[in-house]
Parts: sequence; structure tokens; C-alpha cells
Amino acid sequence: MDRDAFFLVQFLVECLQKESEPEILDLILFHLAHLATVSPCRPTQVALEWVLATYDEVYEGIDIYLDLLAHPSPQVRIAAAYTLSCCKSEVATRICSQLSRRFDGEPDVMVRSTILLCLAFLNEKISVSPGLFESILNSKEEEIVKLAGVCALAYVTGENMPDYACDLLVHLWDKPQWLKRLANHYDRRMVKIHRQRLVDFIRPLGHRHAGQTIPVLWKGIQYYQFEAIDLAFAEIAFGIEKLPEGIRIHDLTDNQQLVLRLIADTTKTGQEPIYRKRTLKFIGIGQVSPSDGYYARKKLLSFLNGAKVKYDK
Repeated sequence: MDRDAFFLVQFLVECLQKESEPEILDLILFHLAHLATVSPCRPTQVALEWVLATYDEVYEGIDIYLDLLAHPSPQVRIAAAYTLSCCKSEVATRICSQLSRRFDGEPDVMVRSTILLCLAFLNEKISVSPGLFESILNSKEEEIVKLAGVCALAYVTGENMPDYACDLLVHLWDKPQWLKRLANHYDRRMVKIHRQRLVDFIRPLGHRHAGQTIPVLWKGIQYYQFEAIDLAFAEIAFGIEKLPEGIRIHDLTDNQQLVLRLIADTTKTGQEPIYRKRTLKFIGIGQVSPSDGYYARKKLLSFLNGAKVKYDK
């Protein structure tokens, strides 16, 4: 990112005020969201200064993005919510308030779902109250909105998520028609902006709910790249610490054993190349090439059959 990006933002914000075609407005908003989150290719002091200037310039259009939350096109309202979720901490409180107010009067279920997920993501900037998300769970909302609400609640509350909410998460995640629709809707844009997928919203649940969430994640594997599921497994079951050398399968928690057996079953049936499994680093299987897949699979099965953990050199 350089000075060209800074002036591009100025041009795009001007275009927003003149354009009326929903498809073009959607595209402009997406580019602005991307420019508000992209990192410099060369992290020099000058590049970083232009990055910060570009970020500030994007936020100068906040009033325009807020106005577009009331645009006649749901497509534009969704794009506006995405762009607002890329805001700076200084304006996050105002944006949360406006998004919550818009949610109350929003008729479109996909816009409502988007607003909930964007509100949750703002928790990275400020502390977002889980009250709105909790109120959705016991409402008469469409199930896809409830799915977005319970994913948002998981992201905000983490291991403190109420048990009844986790039960609902498991129930809704097991609805392929809603999960696939919401995942495709959210991931299509946000993986490029925030480098985040819908599955990432339930990663903060951690150990307390792992027994419920791990099988649920596995069921959702058909809707995601395996890497996203793998990272979720690693965080929920193993945390950030590697296992000590010398331990055996029976020394692991039930959830850790479950994850490794699921991986073994998948790779055994050829559904996924084992060399892409980052979770295996926790039992001493480092990053290997496709040609080393046989070795990695053999080591995993050996550990599951009682061998000790020994880290690759």
C-alpha cells in the first residue's frame, strides 16, 4: 500500500456519493473495506505512514457508510455493514449503536445475519455486550438469523458462553441448508477483508465446550477449506502449547484424542492429505511435503496405537 491507495480512497468515497447502481456501490464498499484492513507489502516507515493515512481516509466516509445502511438494496446494506466492521476503535461505539438500531428495523434476513456477525467482530475494537445476541436465541427469528446470533455470541463470550446457547449452536450448525448458506454468504467477502470465516466465530469457545463443538466442526468440514477446520481443532483441543515428548495417547484429554482419531479416519479414507494437518504438530509431526504423506500417516497411526510422542528434528 502506498500513496496511490490513499488517493484511491478519496476517489472511491466521492463515487459512493454519486453512484446509484447497487452492484457498483457494493463493489466500491468492498474495495474500501479491503483498503481499511490491508497491510503494506514492504513495512518501511514511509509505507506504514501511508497505511495509517489510508486507514484514516477510509474512516472519513463513516457518515456515508452509515447512511447506506438504509439503502433500498439489501446488497448495499450488507456491504455497508461489512465496511463499518473495519472501523477504528475511536468510532466503534458509534457504529455498534447504529448497527444495533438498524438491526431492529431491518426486514431482510441476510442483512440481519450480517449485522450480527459484524457487531461481534467489532468486539476486537471495543467490548460488545452479548445482550442482543442472547435475545435472538429465544426469539421467533428465522433459523439462519439465530445461527448468526449464536455464532456471534460464541465469538464474544468464548468459554463463558452459556450451556443452553452452546446446545443451540450444535443444533443449528447441524442444519446444512442454513450453515451452507450463511457460510457462503459471509466467507465470500470476509475471508478477504478480515481473513476470517464463519467457523472462526466458534474457535474462542475453548476447552469447556470442546466435547460438543469438535464433532460439530467436523460435520461442517464439507463447507470449508480443511485448513480452517484444522486451525479450529488446534485452538479448541490443544490451545497453544505443544505436548511434551514421551507422552502416549492415553495421556491426552478425551477431546484431543477425538481430534486425532477424526484426522486419522479422514486421511485413511483419502478425504484429505495428511500433510496439510497443522494440528499434528502437537504430537511431533512437523510440516511435511505431499511426498512425505505416508510417513506422517504412519507416525500418527503409531501414536494412536501407543507409541510415545517424539518431535521431528
